[in-house]
Amino acid sequence: GPRPEVRKYADAYREEYSSILRISPGITDYAALEFRNEEEILARYPDTEDAYTRVILPEKIALYKKYINEMGFTADLKILFRTMLEVIR
Repeated sequence: GPRPEVRKYADAYREEYSSILRISPGITDYAALEFRNEEEILARYPDTEDAYTRVILPEKIALYKKYINEMGFTADLKILFRTMLEVIR
């Protein structure tokens, strides 16, 4: 399942998180893979808080919802396999 989000963002985006918070969090997900270099992305912006809420968070929410739509053994295996590949790189 999706990685837990910082509470202030989950509270600020309560409507978007309503379905996300219904499932158990996991140790890796599509968003963790996509934003494995989140610090590098945020470093490009003068206001990292604004960049996170405008650029990264909407995409993370979309990826969390993608997982919810695909949720199951096959999706979990796919995510775990991609995570292992990233660790090996």
